[in-house]
Amino acid sequence: MASGDEFAILDLLDALVRKSLLVADRSSGRTRFSMLETIRQFAEEQLVARGEASKIRTAHSRYFAAREADIMGCGTAPPAGSPRLVRNRVG
Repeated sequence: MASGDEFAILDLLDALVRKSLLVADRSSGRTRFSMLETIRQFAEEQLVARGEASKIRTAHSRYFAAREADIMGCGTAPPAGSPRLVRNRVG
């Protein structure tokens, strides 16, 4: 059973999809979220303009490096119904 925090995250993701800021892909049996390229570019421009791009990239890298085992499916399984991050594989 998902916790209150997980439900809050799902509510936020749903709101972003309804506002067309994220796209939900449900074709693989799991829901995967992606950001529209124009939104990603705008966010990047804003971070660069504020001088925060490098700091945010570093924080993002550290966060996902720490979660690598879970993301790659090697860690403990998430609770049923919880959002799951999946690494995009190119090629």
